[in-house]
Amino acid sequence: MKTTPSKIVCVGKNYLDHVKEMGGELPADPLLFLKPPSALIGPGQAIVLPALSTHVEHEAEIGIVIGTRLRHATEAEAMRGIAGFVCLNDVTARDWQKKESQWARAKGFDTFCAVGDDIVGGLDWQSLEVIGRVNGQVRQHGKARDMQFAIPFLLSHISQVMTLEAGDLIATGTPAGVGRLHALVIGNNAYRQWPKLETAVEDAQTVAGVLSKKFGYKVNLLIDATADDIIGTLNDYALTLRENDVLIVYYAGHGQLDTRNKRAHWIPVDGETQRDTHWIPSYRVTDLVNKMKARKVLIISDSCYSGGLAADLTGVVSGMRPGLGDEGRSRAVGALWDVVSRTILTSGMLAPVLDDEGTGKSKHSLFARALLEVLDETNGVMTGDGLYTAVHARVVYRSQKMKFDQTPFYTGLAHAGHEGGDFILVPAANR
Repeated sequence: MKTTPSKIVCVGKNYLDHVKEMGGELPADPLLFLKPPSALIGPGQAIVLPALSTHVEHEAEIGIVIGTRLRHATEAEAMRGIAGFVCLNDVTARDWQKKESQWARAKGFDTFCAVGDDIVGGLDWQSLEVIGRVNGQVRQHGKARDMQFAIPFLLSHISQVMTLEAGDLIATGTPAGVGRLHALVIGNNAYRQWPKLETAVEDAQTVAGVLSKKFGYKVNLLIDATADDIIGTLNDYALTLRENDVLIVYYAGHGQLDTRNKRAHWIPVDGETQRDTHWIPSYRVTDLVNKMKARKVLIISDSCYSGGLAADLTGVVSGMRPGLGDEGRSRAVGALWDVVSRTILTSGMLAPVLDDEGTGKSKHSLFARALLEVLDETNGVMTGDGLYTAVHARVVYRSQKMKFDQTPFYTGLAHAGHEGGDFILVPAANR
């Protein structure tokens, strides 16, 4: 835009599909809020990630530039007062939005309103569509005619509340596609019948902290979880996750292999040693993941015999070729994101794994230490295959030094909706 508006009026929750993905309800009246003019930037200018936020997301919208002063305007008068339409990104600090009922902070940081230079007039508003792309790939796609409150009504309604001056900017709401990042992190130490573990809880708590603080995930941390706790929570995700959501499931605890049925199990704290009544078989986890609508699901299992969870796996994961330039890597990441993936990273194969590295060596398991190191060193886009490669090298090297054989494994889950893509992990500061 060539001029600075006196105000930027925004409309929230104006597309049903976006309201559903964020877990809310459609408002009875337009939900209005303001962005300060200091948030405005144009094409090619950088969106600056604020130090106060760890979870910033895009919101592609149809923007309207006001051409003539509107006060108590009818719908017809309001439409005649439009100078033109413009592309707009209502950048949002999602962590602050979730904390507060007022959105001034979440929406008002400098550079949080990116708009295009071209203001196009004479368009039929009902034919307009909004498309949001990230790294060249479509994340959001909505149509103006699907808005809860149509553009003529919105402009007329806003003009009843405040006078709209020439040059003012209206952001009309965003469709679905921003997606949510979830992590279920499980750590079991205090077993009732099985030997107690030393590091699983510490591993889980540290992994949860990294996923939350560095990667912006909403973490559900289960400590010393029963079978009902784990299955119930996975069922909750199966019911609530949306198409663009992402889920990581991390499990640290006992595992067991049923050699007769060749099936691996997670052992919750209420699992018995002689009966498998409360054991969680691999197919139960796979079935629940298959019910989930999420675009990406990654299971990370640090348990004995965890490779048995891969008994029915395809082994097909589409990674990125090495040596790609920035543009090629960006396109590859977008292509991987576009394909639904269900993948699993295990701490070992069909054998026991190390709970620790010996007295005084580390407070984490061999696998968890490697995983945490790689996550800590991740400063850009990391694929699941890339995560596996880095973790695998460290685990194999250290286990061999201890004269122990432990080999992590990574593959795609069969019968769980895996379509051949890969998981994408990006620090919040790089999104």
